[in-house]
Amino acid sequence: MTHSGVVSPLNMTTEWVTSFVALVYSIAVDSYVQIWEILVNKFKLYATIEHLKKKIVCNRDLGFTRTPE
Repeated sequence: MTHSGVVSPLNMTTEWVTSFVALVYSIAVDSYVQIWEILVNKFKLYATIEHLKKKIVCNRDLGFTRTPE
């Protein structure tokens, strides 16, 4: 007997695993960006913030593509 809220490895689909990994990856990147913004504000590196933020967002989004384009 299993609880309806419990997910075992036996009943996970590839779609579920893919969406779970994507969610965890997105949370990790967003957390990194927030920590990074705190450091930028602390050390007054405002001139570099937009350039680096664009690079981070680009790298985050590239993790979900199937082709290098």
